[in-house]
Amino acid sequence: MKNLWFKARYVESIQREEKIDTIRRPSIRYQLGEIVGASVGPRPPFARLRILSIESIRLSDLDPVRRREVVDCFPSCENELIRLRFQLVERVSDL
Repeated sequence: MKNLWFKARYVESIQREEKIDTIRRPSIRYQLGEIVGASVGPRPPFARLRILSIESIRLSDLDPVRRREVVDCFPSCENELIRLRFQLVERVSDL
């Protein structure tokens, strides 16, 4: 199973289904409808997520707060990114 890595600060909001998307560098790695693990780094997954949509997005199109979050995660990111929207399928563990 593929994994999406998240920072520890996002675990609770993902498990409460408040965080429902993530911004990533472009990749053909993920497929619509695919179920992936959600983990903090190389640790075991804390949840399983279903990919609901994959859309191209530009860094410049994000609001200033979200833009800072993305640059914090990817300091050398390009302007072209993807947004993965997901749905919580299962909580696997608490960290």
